[in-house]
Amino acid sequence: MISFARLAALAGVADSVEEVFCDSKACICSFKFSGDIALGDPVERKLFAAAKETIDHFDWLDWSHFRGGEDE
Repeated sequence: MISFARLAALAGVADSVEEVFCDSKACICSFKFSGDIALGDPVERKLFAAAKETIDHFDWLDWSHFRGGEDE
């Protein structure tokens, strides 16, 4: 999560994230965003890039991402 926060800050979009929750038993992270984040907008793309680079398995908007696997 710290690596994600660092990349989001470097991209100038850290203020769009209210919370990152990682469930250690399920090995999945989820995000709570401040304001409206829409799939494909510039802020969402920067946040997704940071998450994809630093977190193996996470829920993103209405789907899940698995590093090294398929997106659902």
